[in-house]
Amino acid sequence: MFEQHGLDTESNGQQLKVGDIKNIVQGACFLASGGGGSLQLALTKIIPHFFDETTEINLINLETLTSKNDWGAVVAGIGSPLELFRKPDLVKATIPAYKNLAKLCFDFKAAGEDRYQSLERMSFCLPVEIGAVNSIVPMVVANGLSTDSSTQFSSISVVDADGAGRAVPTLPLTTYARQIGRYPNILGGDNETEPGSNYFDYASLNVQDETTLETATLGLVESKAFGLVSGLAIYAANGPTFQNCKPIRNSMSDALQIGIIINQKTGKDRLQDVLHYINNTVKRTAKQAFYGQVTFMEQATEGLDTGLVQITGAGTFAGEYLTIFIENENIWCQKTTEPDQQKNPDKAWIVGPDSMNYLTDEGHVFDNSDLWSIYQWMMFQNQTGPTVSLIAVQAAEEVRANQELMDAWSQEVQSKGGPKDYTTPWLSNQPIEKTSKMKIRVIAPIASSAFNPSVEAEIKTVAAPDADISLVNLDHGTKSIESRYDEFLNTADIIKKSQEAQQEGMDGIFIDCFADPGLGVVRELVDIPAIGGFEPAVLMAKLICQKFSIVTVEKRVNSIIEDEARKLGIMSNLMSIRDLGIPVVDLGNKERVKEALLKQSQQAIEQDGAQAIVLGCTGMLEVAKETEKVLAELGTPAPVIDPTTAAITTLQALVRMNLSQSRLEYYKPESQDTSGPKASTIKSWSFH
Repeated sequence: MFEQHGLDTESNGQQLKVGDIKNIVQGACFLASGGGGSLQLALTKIIPHFFDETTEINLINLETLTSKNDWGAVVAGIGSPLELFRKPDLVKATIPAYKNLAKLCFDFKAAGEDRYQSLERMSFCLPVEIGAVNSIVPMVVANGLSTDSSTQFSSISVVDADGAGRAVPTLPLTTYARQIGRYPNILGGDNETEPGSNYFDYASLNVQDETTLETATLGLVESKAFGLVSGLAIYAANGPTFQNCKPIRNSMSDALQIGIIINQKTGKDRLQDVLHYINNTVKRTAKQAFYGQVTFMEQATEGLDTGLVQITGAGTFAGEYLTIFIENENIWCQKTTEPDQQKNPDKAWIVGPDSMNYLTDEGHVFDNSDLWSIYQWMMFQNQTGPTVSLIAVQAAEEVRANQELMDAWSQEVQSKGGPKDYTTPWLSNQPIEKTSKMKIRVIAPIASSAFNPSVEAEIKTVAAPDADISLVNLDHGTKSIESRYDEFLNTADIIKKSQEAQQEGMDGIFIDCFADPGLGVVRELVDIPAIGGFEPAVLMAKLICQKFSIVTVEKRVNSIIEDEARKLGIMSNLMSIRDLGIPVVDLGNKERVKEALLKQSQQAIEQDGAQAIVLGCTGMLEVAKETEKVLAELGTPAPVIDPTTAAITTLQALVRMNLSQSRLEYYKPESQDTSGPKASTIKSWSFH
């Protein structure tokens, strides 16, 4: 368990294992707009060197940073990608950089400086940006300090946020700039004078702004003493200060989910699901802005990796050319009808801080340094360049709402020959393509898949053409729900699966049980519409009649159904609750179920006055229509409502109407992370 001081890491954290870290670097590389460091470097060198199957990194939400006594800092790597590829252990320079920054802060506190008087411990660190290497750096620091015995450190957590929502070429393009004091800072190499020594070359620069700081640090990094690769620890502050500077929330966990999609999906489904997740969960507009083959690339590798990438359009983009102008990252691009590589701001198509991200049909993602290596190899082999989709993603709201930051971006774009103003023709000049089907998650709230084939068959009868409906079971729980105790045992995993559904970009949730287990709690915790089996079925019955009966499985569930009916206010419409005398686990015997259902339905109509029948268990599958037909043949034409089909039909309508549970009824708990557990580079690898 994680040591607790001011940070509530257990209830608000997610423990990342090495598999999660690998998915994070995939998603982070995609989101990094061509920068953020080499994915191959991260996967083949850094991760194997610093992490193993025993690794656990605590990822916490930005909302957790409420204590003024818990301090943290931003960490990053600066230096030569080639040198880092040769010696990936140089990443560990960020560990002593963080420790020495902490020491300076405690020294300033001891000296009586007001700013530092709230400091009691260093508890967390953040990435400077999102990218395949710089997203890992805070994890390296947290993991490296996990065994530190110093009282100045609690267990170091990594904050699920970053300063840009993409990779950026310079510090002034982060939300930290101009918001948090840049001094003290520590820039240090990892130069041991003797094996095993603790000697650490470092500098702390007190300069007028981030631009001057970068100029000075680059000179130091290129010196012999710092060995071409250095660690940077900067922007030391307490939790509320970091919250106030508005870093981009959930960027690490979003990278994790996008990495999972990239690794698990194929072909068009991969592209559509990535776009759907960004549009609907990240809430940033994304679309396939271009598609074609990389036919030209040039890159200056001295100092800043500046240059251009040209993509020749294919498919619907045939006859067009997209030229991307880069400074490590993709800064802006223009779209033309001729292969003209001259910069023409009037032809600007996507402009930073909006990002331009690569994804191939085969699911490969890369930064510009990896793309350069691929392009050179393919040219050497007399092959054509790779075919890519260029995915445009609008800048995070935290960036676009920060005028000083947008001004800094304007200067950056203009310095690369781009337009003066932030412009979005990729958004305004073309309608955004429909990225995906409506995505619905059905949660079978039992730890058994025995009913899955029948559930899927029932769903298909009412699934809309634009609906993509997936079914999951619980990992832990009972094999049926026939008591309040069963509901209690299964609710925790129902909540987990519901939060995962929202996190994965689902548009709605159906908890596939007539008792609606955990539904009220789920509605408080997620923003997408969530329904169970009871409400849609009985409300549908009220649409078509005034009196109806419910036929359920066993008598012991009757009181649970009565409670639900009272809460919904339909007792005057409910004529009776009858049961089959068949437990849920035996509902697979269709003939027995149909015989008992017909008998109880006839009695409900003839003896209780029911005008319609509602099936009181979502496990009573593939029997409603046949029972309805036989009842009609017997002269009692009562509709029979299946709760599964009623729920799916209702949920599709809610999604289509963009409706969800009211926050005047289902309040979000303030202490909860309602988006669920969410759960990764150094510039190319750095700011240089």
